[in-house]
Amino acid sequence: MNLRRSVSRLVIPLAASLVVASSGLAQSSSPTPPDKMAGLQPPMLGGQTNAALLYFQAFERLSQDDAKLIVEKYTERKAGTFPDEETAKVLLANQRYIEDLMFAANTATCDFGVRYDQGFEALLPHLG
Repeated sequence: MNLRRSVSRLVIPLAASLVVASSGLAQSSSPTPPDKMAGLQPPMLGGQTNAALLYFQAFERLSQDDAKLIVEKYTERKAGTFPDEETAKVLLANQRYIEDLMFAANTATCDFGVRYDQGFEALLPHLG
């Protein structure tokens, strides 16, 4: 689960880079100005569903091989650069995964079922 958690933290910024690159905004060597990034914000799509369930479903959608590739390539990446061709293909092939993460992130509630009444003995399986 640690790998999937790492991927979820890495995929959305990487996907945003891919969107910028494919939209032609990446033609200059300088970073994209914040005013041009405003259009890349995901729409408020979340509903009344528990986001934890949506995250679990999204994590099951991404293969271990794709998750490893994204984590490896992203950690090699320098700030302000765009994904290489191989990583871009993986991101494009996994658009549904990225959309699911964005939908879950815009959901108002997220309850992983932690038994807070158990204090320090509460299990936290969603953390890996």
